[in-house]
Amino acid sequence: MALFRSIGTRHRAVAGAILVTLLGTYATSPLFGQGFSRLDLREEDDYVSWAVAFSPDGKTVASGGRNGDAIRLRDTQTGNLIRTLKGHSNDVYTIAFSPDGKTLASGGFDETIKLWDTQTGALLGTLKEQSQVYSVAFSPDGRLLVSGNSGGMINFWDPQTGILKRTIQRRKSKRSPGNGHSSTVCSISFAPDGKILASGSGDNSIKLWDVRTGNLIKTIIGTQKSPSGRRLDEIRIKCIAFSPDGKTLASGGWDRTNALWDVQTGQLKAVFEEHTGDVNSVAFSPDGKTLATGSNDDSFKLWDLRTRKVKWSLKHKGGDVHAVAFSPDSKILAVTTRLGTTSLIRIESVGPPPPAVVGKWDISTGPLTLSVQGDKVTGSYPFFNGQVQGELSNDGKSIAGTWKQSNGHSGGFVLTVSPDGKQISGRRWTGKKPVDGAGEVWSGKRFDEP
Repeated sequence: MALFRSIGTRHRAVAGAILVTLLGTYATSPLFGQGFSRLDLREEDDYVSWAVAFSPDGKTVASGGRNGDAIRLRDTQTGNLIRTLKGHSNDVYTIAFSPDGKTLASGGFDETIKLWDTQTGALLGTLKEQSQVYSVAFSPDGRLLVSGNSGGMINFWDPQTGILKRTIQRRKSKRSPGNGHSSTVCSISFAPDGKILASGSGDNSIKLWDVRTGNLIKTIIGTQKSPSGRRLDEIRIKCIAFSPDGKTLASGGWDRTNALWDVQTGQLKAVFEEHTGDVNSVAFSPDGKTLATGSNDDSFKLWDLRTRKVKWSLKHKGGDVHAVAFSPDSKILAVTTRLGTTSLIRIESVGPPPPAVVGKWDISTGPLTLSVQGDKVTGSYPFFNGQVQGELSNDGKSIAGTWKQSNGHSGGFVLTVSPDGKQISGRRWTGKKPVDGAGEVWSGKRFDEP
């Protein structure tokens, strides 16, 4: 029986941020939001999860990291361990399934790429790199395996024979001759038709390559400024991904920035700074509706690509979010973290974010728990079995209404959530509302904030 279970509407997101509590190995736990359920695959205490990938049929999820330098293959529905692949002598930083799902490629800090038979777990071969491997990707037809490494090189391999077919060499500096990168190639991604390869680098650039010839098509370096005023050509590229239609490229940077680029023109389509830490991973859902981003701010976000707005922002107690990946049917998001947790999250019925006032607040009368049905707010607190009800403001950040207690006292109140969603403040009064706005200060912080 699958361990996923639906979470009722009584568990709601708070101010758009969902705090995840890790319950241990193979445990289900609620993400406080309608339409979410989660399966946590907790590894050993000193394990760090760097990479995650789904098999093409979506039945298997693979993760790689630090601790025994092993790769773990698990059943997507149950979380059961299928097999462990051991052979690397240092961190496994990147993994990718072949299009037919029969082969898994893994790259690591031991300067090798290893090819594995996913059915038997047998090691098929080892490809020796020139430096630490940061990214691997199979071409859509499975005939090429391309890698990017810390030496700034891009290697094209024949995965059947292990022969190195082409290397795009590193330039010594941004001003040196040549077309290659001048720093670590952190991420690579094939266009859906397999004709273009994109590479992102610590030299602040994205490059598009003709897969057949190896020639440079264009270099994308943003000259615009981010919302905070940072020039995009000063931001090191940490991750990239093609959209399912091949028209858009997403990137994530070292300074909390993620962006969307037009593949044909190389022009910037949008730039965002919703994260507060490095953006480590970006992934498009296969249906093209959502972009997922993972960051060192311990969160991952789901972006509506139609509105280009964050529709969900989820805080993960597993620490830095190192990688995100969608299942082939777009219904499950896999997330890996610094503390070694791989979380599988069902997102097939995600709706709009709940109002900011929803949640549990630590106020003077005790924990105040608020929930919303439509534009009506109800809640309770332990002081004389207090009950509240009221009306929700249009922006979901304020409520006004009445309270009553079992001791016979009653009155009214107004409460407003702070812009960061962490504080709530207002007043309450006994009887009718005072004309001068007087009354008891009623305020506090969100219950699960430090």
